[in-house]
Amino acid sequence: MDCGFCHVAHLDDARLHSAPTYVHCKAGKSRSVTAVMAYLIHANHWTLSKAYAFVLERRKGISPNIGFVSELMTFEEQELGGKSLGVVKEAS
Repeated sequence: MDCGFCHVAHLDDARLHSAPTYVHCKAGKSRSVTAVMAYLIHANHWTLSKAYAFVLERRKGISPNIGFVSELMTFEEQELGGKSLGVVKEAS
């Protein structure tokens, strides 16, 4: 696993032990959102778009910076294989 997302292993361990986990950053818009989306991609085998939509539905105003989105796209490709489409609006 790329050490850029080493926190995913900590979240896996917390889930394994049914431990509540609080993920935060200063504004709650970019860094913590990126960590949670990376975990969702890893643990649930979700696409980046699905993880983004899931988090956005639960926390309005998220705005991961473009560098983090780029890293998430690479992470998605490593985890799921294939080419990432990035964050795209899913059909309703």
